[in-house]
Amino acid sequence: MTEYFDDVGRQLTSLDLKDNKVYDKLQQIEWKLVSDVSICAQMPGFPEDLRDAIDLTIMERGIYSTPPVRGFPQGDAEDLEDHRRKLFDLGGDLHTLFHDVASRGLDRFSDSPTCPVRCLFADAEERRENNAAAFVLFMRVLPFLMDGT
Repeated sequence: MTEYFDDVGRQLTSLDLKDNKVYDKLQQIEWKLVSDVSICAQMPGFPEDLRDAIDLTIMERGIYSTPPVRGFPQGDAEDLEDHRRKLFDLGGDLHTLFHDVASRGLDRFSDSPTCPVRCLFADAEERRENNAAAFVLFMRVLPFLMDGT
């Protein structure tokens, strides 16, 4: 599942720094990364020590995702290359933290921050399949129930 963070790296590497929408793309990459990691870290069962480490990493490394609190230093970059490098660092540090998550062998968690949400989606699919199977069974039995014999 390291694939998640590898994909973030590929997105950053493939950016054309001369593209006039590069800042928007950098912001989208950072917001998606921070969003996925934050949702995962807030899931029940996620280790508290790693939740704190994730928050600190985002606060330290983020450009667009630093908390908008007066007096707290906002993320900054000298130029586009520095901006991209800082996002690589953010992704790399979060990747390291998620290796720690995976090493703990916790149910529904892996080294991908999207794992818990994918597990919940799989649960929902299974529930729908079970409900559909129960409906089909009910419809097969209904004629016998209505027959009264």
